[in-house]
Amino acid sequence: MLLADSLPASEKESYIERHLVPFNVLYLPCAFTKPPKNKYLLLACEVDIEPLFFVINSNINNFNRKNPDLHRAHVLLKASDNKFLEHDSYLNCNEVKTLDYAFVRQQLIEDTSKIKGLVSDNVRGDIIAAVKYSKLIEPIYKKHIINAMEP
Repeated sequence: MLLADSLPASEKESYIERHLVPFNVLYLPCAFTKPPKNKYLLLACEVDIEPLFFVINSNINNFNRKNPDLHRAHVLLKASDNKFLEHDSYLNCNEVKTLDYAFVRQQLIEDTSKIKGLVSDNVRGDIIAAVKYSKLIEPIYKKHIINAMEP
């Protein structure tokens, strides 16, 4: 149990709000996977109170690996630089995932350890470049994400 889990409700909510920022990684249940499972997700931004995420995977799937345009929108996250990862992983900046804001908050209220931390500073520029390069992100999402991530 983390210290944040023992905070009074109002302080816990404040703690959670401070951590719902771009580049923060959360470990959340995902119904979009088959079968549904917990995944590491990087918060890209919020649009109309709907959080937008990129998925972190152990590998780049073969289809993406063989297609240079798709492969280029993946960012290596080294475990040595991101202590919450058990092994080197890849952030897929080709596909934006949305989760219900109330669901995300409830998950974090129940267990603040699902807040894993910010990705290392040294990959943030690579993430922004991958988002800009991606051919698959809807332009309106891309604009919001880049605006939220750029300093």
